[in-house]
Order: sequence, then C-alpha cells, then structure tokens
Amino acid sequence: MADDPSEALPDDSTRLDTQRSLEEGHIDQALTKLLALHPADQAELIGQLDPSLRAPLLPNIPQDALAQILDFLPDEQRHDMVDELEPALLGPLLDQVDRDVAADILHGLPQERPIGLSSITNIADKGAKEKCAVHREWTNCYFDGEFRPVSM
Repeated sequence: MADDPSEALPDDSTRLDTQRSLEEGHIDQALTKLLALHPADQAELIGQLDPSLRAPLLPNIPQDALAQILDFLPDEQRHDMVDELEPALLGPLLDQVDRDVAADILHGLPQERPIGLSSITNIADKGAKEKCAVHREWTNCYFDGEFRPVSM
C-alpha cells in the first residue's frame, strides 16, 4: 500500500467500507474515503456503487472532484451518473469537465432532460456557447445541437 493516501487503490476493502458507510447513512465517512483516492480510482469506486447508494453521495462531492471523476469514467457509466444528477448541479459541473466530455454529455442527454443553466461556458461549439450566453435567463434548457428552453 502507498504511503500517500491519495495514491491508494480502491481495493475491495475500500469499496466495501465505502459501501457500508453509505448503507448506514454515514455519507461524510464515505466521502472522506472516496476523496482520499486518486480521481481515476474515485471514478472506479463510484462506478462500482449501486445507484441507490451513489445518489446521496453525488451532491456532497465537491464540484472539482466530481468533474475529475466524470473525466475518468467510461462513457456509459458517465451517462448513467449524469442521469442521477440534479439539473442544478449539471450546468456548473459542465464548466469544469474537459470540453470534449462536456460536449459528449450534452449530446447524450435526452431532449426532455433539463440542464440547470446558471452558466455553461465550457462548450466546444462556439454557436452553442453563444446561444447559452444569450439565454442565460433560462433556468432549465436542453441541448439537441442547440440550447432550447424546457416548456413548462
């Protein structure tokens, strides 16, 4: 085992300890264990968790750490995790992930999926970025090649 906790690998005991903490409702303990790992290992551990256990943990992960986790997740797991995020968390998170990851996430979202638009500036497509800037007053929108408001 490495001396530096940030270099520790998510072995079965770490995953089981984190899972047990979540099952017992100890989100802070699970979060501490998760954040002690390297982002690639955090992504691996998050990807192994049952969605019902992952759901209460996700809103408590700092945005910068969550962005790094999304960068390391395989596409399918990334899309599953994005589906579990509240719209208010998704918009600001897209500002922090790699541009290609942000574009992939946006293109993978169903049209009816709202995106909390407080600011999304990390969009590779210039037209989409301009559209976002023009429509910053939209609380919720979806992306189908263009940002569109969700009809309420």
